[in-house]
Amino acid sequence: LASVQQLAEGATVTDVFSYTNSDNHGGSSSANLTITITGTNDAPVAVADAAAVKEDTNTLADPNPVSGNVLSNDTDVDNGDTH
Repeated sequence: LASVQQLAEGATVTDVFSYTNSDNHGGSSSANLTITITGTNDAPVAVADAAAVKEDTNTLADPNPVSGNVLSNDTDVDNGDTH
């Protein structure tokens, strides 16, 4: 199931099942059932982010740089999607 959830939009995976029906009079018939699943663009899951900085300390002696990656804890199940 996870590999199906990860399908990119438009990507497909196919599975084929063969089966045979028979009756009590010696008759039978065989066929294949083909199932094709096409991937969709599943929505990403965003997680709230929080950070803290010191107030009024942005000086040469006491710099207050702000940095971080607000996307690092967000996910998207689709392979190949970037955000």
